[in-house]
Formats: sequence, structure tokens, C-alpha cells
Amino acid sequence: MSTGLGSLMNDYMVKKNRLEEVASAHEEVHARSKRVQNDLFEIAAEKRLVAIVKQLEWCEFECEAGPLRLNTSFIELKKMSEIKEE
Repeated sequence: MSTGLGSLMNDYMVKKNRLEEVASAHEEVHARSKRVQNDLFEIAAEKRLVAIVKQLEWCEFECEAGPLRLNTSFIELKKMSEIKEE
């Protein structure tokens, strides 16, 4: 009877180890998926920034302070978009 118990314990350990392997693989796939999702979000945000800057330049917006293209914040934003576009 002890061999039957030993066989059951062996089967249990094999299945437990396999379950742990599958769980580990699942966690790895989930982590990779999250990284890809974050990368895609970042790429989309960079493309939106480039599009926004191009549209603002095209509009040639001006206010009491002068043209937007001369605004220091807009100049910095444009530099950021140029880096993202490369």
C-alpha cells in the first residue's frame, strides 16, 4: 500500500511542478504584454505630440504676446517633438 501512496505523491509533485511552470510562464507572458502595451502607448503619445506641434505651426496662432512660434514653451515643445520624430 505504501507504493500506491508513493505513486500518488509522485503524481502530485509532478502535477504541482507543472502547474508552477505554467503559472511562471503566464506571468512572463503577462509582463511582456504589459511592456509592449506601454511601448505602443508611448509611440502613440509621441506621434500625437508631433501632430499637435505641426498643426499649431500650420495655424500660425497669435495672441497679444505675439506669435505662438516665438513662445519659449512652444519652442521647447517643438524641440521635444523633433526628438520624438527622429
